Amino acid sequence: MKKIIKIFPFVAVIALNVLAEGSGFRIRNVMPFVLIIAGLLSVNLVLSFILKIKNYFLYGLSGVAILGALAVLILPKSLGQFYLHLEWCLL
Repeated sequence: MKKIIKIFPFVAVIALNVLAEGSGFRIRNVMPFVLIIAGLLSVNLVLSFILKIKNYFLYGLSGVAILGALAVLILPKSLGQFYLHLEWCLL
């Protein structure tokens, strides 16, 4: 269970990248997946605090992915697309 919690943020970011690239970085097509991934990452982060898993990679990647999901959902579309392109270029 703890290994899954540690690895999940990396898998979630990779899944978001694949979905964003597959949709041509169109926010409208990626929006439901961003909501689902952000929700799962939030639950994963809370579980890691409850189980007292000290892994700063998990905290950092989860935080960046959740903030990016909020950027895609809340900010204007151009900034959300910028985040999706930036995230894809970094990986």
